[in-house]
This record gives sequence, C-alpha cells and structure tokens, in this order.
Amino acid sequence: MKERREARNLLLPGKAPLVSVKLDNGKQFFRGQDYPEAAFGERLNDFAPGYALCPIVLSRSDIEVFWKLAPEERMRFFFDYLRDRASHAGYIALDIERNQQELRSVRADLLEAQIGLATAAKLPVSEIPTGSLIGFRRWRDRQSFRRPEGARRRVRTPKRIESALGKLEEQIKLTAKIRQHIASQKRQVGSGELAPPVLSVDIPELLRNITSQVSDDFSDISGLAHIERVEVSTSKQGDGLDIFCILPSGKKVDPVQVLSEGALDLLALLIMLGVALECAKRGQSRFMILDDVWQSVDSVHRNSILDFIFEKRFKDWQLVITVHDRLWARLVEEKARKRNFPIKTVELSRWSAEHGPVLTDTSLSTVAQLAEMLLKSAPESLCAYAGRSLEELANRLSMTMRVSVSRAPGDRYTLEDLWPGVLKGINKSSLPDELKETAKKVNEIYALRNIYGAHYSAWAESMSRVEVENFASLVVDLWGRVHCAVCGQSISLVYVKKERVIDWPCGHNDAKVLRGSTEPA
Repeated sequence: MKERREARNLLLPGKAPLVSVKLDNGKQFFRGQDYPEAAFGERLNDFAPGYALCPIVLSRSDIEVFWKLAPEERMRFFFDYLRDRASHAGYIALDIERNQQELRSVRADLLEAQIGLATAAKLPVSEIPTGSLIGFRRWRDRQSFRRPEGARRRVRTPKRIESALGKLEEQIKLTAKIRQHIASQKRQVGSGELAPPVLSVDIPELLRNITSQVSDDFSDISGLAHIERVEVSTSKQGDGLDIFCILPSGKKVDPVQVLSEGALDLLALLIMLGVALECAKRGQSRFMILDDVWQSVDSVHRNSILDFIFEKRFKDWQLVITVHDRLWARLVEEKARKRNFPIKTVELSRWSAEHGPVLTDTSLSTVAQLAEMLLKSAPESLCAYAGRSLEELANRLSMTMRVSVSRAPGDRYTLEDLWPGVLKGINKSSLPDELKETAKKVNEIYALRNIYGAHYSAWAESMSRVEVENFASLVVDLWGRVHCAVCGQSISLVYVKKERVIDWPCGHNDAKVLRGSTEPA
C-alpha cells in the first residue's frame, strides 16, 4: 500500500527541508519545517484549494503496485482521494489497521511466552494473568518461585523460570503499548471504540462512474480483439474493487490472465487517469504530474496514449511529464507540438548532494539542438551534426512525401540514397518558392557533410567557420520551412480531388493547394 512520507533532508540533516508552491493567483503554500516570514498567515502543510480531491502526482510505483494488490487492498489504493484536509482520518485509519495487525502478531508471541512460563513453572496456562502489567506483577510476587513450600529461607529462582517470567513481562508491556496507541488514535479522530473509515464514502460511486470511459479508452488504445470490454465494479459493502476483462464469449476473467504486462500497465494507468478526470468534474484543479508512468507501456501503444493525453481527455490540462528515456522525451515533445499542446522542455543536466538538481531549458528536437550548436560548437562538430540532422530530415520526408528510394540491404539508407528523391519532390511541387530556394541551397552545399563533417581530411581543416555555419543555418531553415509553424506537421503526400500533391496535411500554412486527406477519396 501507499504510505505517507514526511519531508526530510536525509543528506544534510542540519538543514530543515522546505517546499513552496506559488499558484497563478499569487498565493503561496508551504510544506516543511523551517518556514520563511512570507509563510505567516498561510495554510501550512495543508491542501491548497482545488488540490484536495486526488493526489497531483501519478508515479511509476503506483502502476507497478496496482495489480499486486488483492481487491480489498486495491480499493484502499484510493484512500487519499476525495479529502478536504491533508491530515484526514484515512491516514489514521490505515495506521490503526497496521497497529491492529501488529497487535495480532504480538498476541501470538504473548501466548507463546505464557505457555513457556506455564511449562517451566509447571502451572496451568489459565492461571497466568496477561491482561495488564500490574496484575501480572502482583500475581508473580504472590508465587512461591523463590521460596518452595516448607523452606525457611528464600532460594534463587531457577533460571528457566526467571527467563520465562522476563519474556512474558516484555510481551505484556509491548501489547499494552500498542493497545494504548490504538486507543489514542481513535480518540484523536473522535471515533470512540470504532476505527474511522479508511475510504471516503464517495469513492465506490466514483469508481463505478468511470467504468464505461475506461473501457472505451482501453479498447481504442490497445486494439485488442480478444477483449470485448473492461468492467470496474465495487463490492456491496464498498470495501473491494474488482476489475474484469469481458471476452467476446461473455466470460469474465481477471486481466492478469489475458493481458501482457504492458497492457496491464496501460489499463492501470487509464483507471488512475479516469479517477483524476472524475475528480476534476468535482472541483479538482486540472493539473497533474505524470512521473515516468510510460516506461513499460508497450511501444506499439505509445503514440496512441500520447494522442489520448494531448488531444482527447487532457487537452485542457496543465501537465508535468517526466521521462528517463531520451527517445520517449523526444516522442512526447514531438507529439505535443503536433497536437497543438503547448510544451516547455526542461532537462535535469546534473545533480549533487550539496546543491541539488541543475535544470536547463532546452528542446530535445534535432533542429533545436542544431540551432543551439550554431552559437557555441566547434566547426567540425557543428558540420557533423548538421549532416546528421539533414539525413534525419530526409529520412522523414522520404516517408511522408512517399518519394522513390532504391532499396538497400537491411533497409539501411544514407543521405545519398534519400536526399535526391526528396529534393526532386520539392522542386516538382507547388510549395512556396522560398522553401524550394532553401532546398536548392542545401543541395549545393551539403557535400560539406562528407568532406568535413563525416570523415577526416587534412586539407578540409582549412575550411572556414563561416562556410560550416552557413550549411548548418540552411539545414535549420529547411527544417522550419517544411514543418507547419502551428502544429509541427511536415509536408506530405496528400490527395486533392484524387490528385497527388505535396502539401501540409494540417491546412495551417498558406500553401498553394487546398487541404486534402492523406488517402484518395
């Protein structure tokens, strides 16, 4: 189960941790121990308005643990949802349950110690009191362990009995301590003899409400023909969460029996996102942090889940997405731009225990990195990356424009294989003259890629930086011109009145041809 963890500074114990968040309305909220003067009068260690109904962070560990839980524990996964305060009774209820579970274990040890003393002292178990420490000590002092019957003086208690008495006393102390702690927790929330409820009373209804949406989204993204639909149901008592896959035959089965690990993670993610969407309908702010939740999603579903996020369910949300895989990061960045989802990329460049993380604004796209290299990289590095960037662009355009390319062994193509067909397609099109002129200039100078950037040549070292920068600038310019400035889509083969033309399929650019579909009518 999830556990609440307080902010602590493990690396620098002398410094108290502090986290502050500033909302767009100017208000600040703090969590930690050493508050600045600005925190006076603010709500400390509590929820900001609009952030109480569900956690704002969805992490990889949440998805990993979800299918390992039994139905009862799976329901309790949502214990911190639909709350109005950070110190809600659900946390105390979970602590009480954990303490009661520990109490059951301690009681078993207590009985074992009681039996051990009864065996050592040759007494009936029922005669040894364990209800309270005071009662046990009074009973012990009345026993004749130290003065056998008929003896005139005390003798030393046998070691086996002394040891058994000590063990039992310790178990009675521990049992009493846990009981007192549980009673104190119950008094804290005013629940009397009963433990407070772990879950908000509205959680079962909320989970039932998302069934249809989760089922439709899972079918759309996964495309699994052997799954008719997904069913999310709660027990009549509201303390269990059952999830089933319905097969075409109508049979209900556990998802673990019929789904791959990647599909299971996808389903768990959709359930948690569905709960977040339902909470937003009830007043939760449309803000969420997705902390590396994609890692085990099957690669075939990656584009679909990003479309789901950026274009469908979360298109009007503010999201913070963290990834550890650079390929995933580029895919997220590219997909967000194509779907007109505003995005800012921040990279964790380094971290140290003394200074913490160092963050830099950046872009993971090839053209953005090339533009940045124009300002600071050595000519040979700049030329090499410009040639690589041009080859990547030619590879993409050869597919979107569907140009003719001679097959190569293993489908491994070089710039020499790809660029001529792309250039020919651009020149034959009705694209703007400025784009054609840029492509022409690139064609005249791209030989630099082989002369200077890809291979060592002593005489090529005399090439000026101006020539290299000109080549790199032209590649950057070409990237910009072949991609839509609004959504980032590249020029492609489209059909207008059954005529094949090269244009932007999105229709955002003022091209000379009308927007068409990507397939013939």
